This record gives sequence, C-alpha cells and structure tokens, in this order.
Amino acid sequence: MTDTTTQTVEPTEVDPEGKSSTETNLVNLRTQNDELKTENMRLSVFEHKDVVRRAGFDPEAGEGKSLARDLAAGLVEVEEGQDLHEVLVGYADTEYGWKPQTQLTETEKTQVDGSKRLTTLSQSTTSDNPPENNESDYAQRIAEAREAENWALASALEREFLSKQGKKSRAG
Repeated sequence: MTDTTTQTVEPTEVDPEGKSSTETNLVNLRTQNDELKTENMRLSVFEHKDVVRRAGFDPEAGEGKSLARDLAAGLVEVEEGQDLHEVLVGYADTEYGWKPQTQLTETEKTQVDGSKRLTTLSQSTTSDNPPENNESDYAQRIAEAREAENWALASALEREFLSKQGKKSRAG
C-alpha cells in the first residue's frame, strides 16, 4: 500500500494590476485599520475633553487643553480601582498647582449674571445731589467697576474724581 497525498491549492484571482486577491485583501485591511485608528484618535480627543470637564476644568481654556494633552500622551497614570477624574485633579494640583473651578448650573450662571448687572446698575445710578465723596469712596467705586469689567463706569468715575480734585485745588 502506498500513501498518496494530494495537495490542493486554492486558486487566487488576479486583478488587472497584477495583484492577487490575497494581496488586495491585505491592502484593504491595512487601509481600514489606518482609518479606524484615525477615527479612534479623533474620538479619544472628545473623551479626554469630557474627562477634563468632569474633573472641573474648562477643556477650552489653557489648563484644560494642557490636561487633555497630558491624558492623550499617557502622562496621567491611573491604577486599577481609581477614579480617573480624581486622579486628574490630583495630577493637575501636583504637576501644575491648578485647582478645579466650581461648575455653575445654568440657573446659577443666570443669577450671577443678574447680580453683576444689578450691582453695575446701582453703581452707575446717581441722584441729582450726590453726597460729597472722598478719595477712598472714589477709589472703591472705581475698583468695583473695574472688577465688574465696566470700563465705561470706571472711566467716568475717574474723570468725575479728577474734575472735583481740580475744582478743590483752584478754590483753595
């Protein structure tokens, strides 16, 4: 008795460029792999921004962008069982000395904006016969206007103060 083995070879098709179907499939798989890697990197940027936002940093500000970049580079190490947000807050504090900003709800933001507008309005309204203001009153009001970024009010108060100072020096 003799053992005879027969070898079968699957036929491969050849495309017009002279590549076999196996080569074409490998090229297609590599292309798909590259596309998926690119898509994954694009989506991971959004994921990193979300993690930064949840940790209490603004992902559009410089601090948030730096933290997202550090996350993408793998500089933030998270051990098993640790919360990524807490680790990121600790990393920001130790590496940069940054603390997360408290996030306000929409209602709180509206209330804060309304309060700022009310303060600015009350600072800008004056009676026809205002009381005599001394130098420290003007300095305080000017500082408050600058803090509220009401540059027009700050400038008007400075002009008013300087004009009163000029009148006093001419009268004395």
